[in-house]
Amino acid sequence: MAELFKFELSSFPSSMFESNGFLRQATKSTLADAIWNSGTCQATELSVSAIAHVIDGGSLLHRVPWTKGQTFSKILVLNGYNNHSTKDITHIRRSKGIASNVETFTKDMPPRVKKETFLANNANKQRFVTLLKDTFIENEIKAIQVEDADLLIVQTAVTKSHAEEVVVFGEETDSLVLLCHHAKQNPNTIYFTSDKQATTKAHKIWDISKTKLVIGQELCYQLPFIHAMTGCDTTSRLFGIGKPFALKKI
Repeated sequence: MAELFKFELSSFPSSMFESNGFLRQATKSTLADAIWNSGTCQATELSVSAIAHVIDGGSLLHRVPWTKGQTFSKILVLNGYNNHSTKDITHIRRSKGIASNVETFTKDMPPRVKKETFLANNANKQRFVTLLKDTFIENEIKAIQVEDADLLIVQTAVTKSHAEEVVVFGEETDSLVLLCHHAKQNPNTIYFTSDKQATTKAHKIWDISKTKLVIGQELCYQLPFIHAMTGCDTTSRLFGIGKPFALKKI
């Protein structure tokens, strides 16, 4: 019996799951903060011309305010999950318990509910993203819809950087990890900035080439592993082990 009590006794491992059964949520931004504080990662000058912009439309979708009475065609400014995925728990957590019905709409109709309520229903979001993509294409703006856009965004930025400088707008930590892992050193700089508005901290503009030099190629290679093992959208954080700690240990 004494031997049994050396181990955790519960219906689930509390070191990996919360009491509601969800995976333990990691504070992803602490990894980006730890990398930023490792050295000079900031861009000294951001070109305003001859530069390509690669934008995470799925993330931006939640940032743009919707004016009451405005039609969907005026809102049009892309992660899309049509079926179940390993990010389901993250999507449920982000909805914050908001329930929403499936809405029937066209681009000439105004929204009948608040943006947060509308987007909480996955069917509504997918139909809107499809409408958004079609509108982009009609206006000769390249748009791609995939289930998980993070990797495609980074691959697009890396490809474009062979011919011109690139600015990537996206969710800070996930995009940063992938950029450091996949970007190659070349004459054209890849810049990265979060699409979130900074409130208490200065807005960060990353120079990916500088960042790779600061943390080293070996650590860049291992960043996706560190991020996944310490908790991301599809994995649990381990109790008592933070991302900055893991970064130092590696």
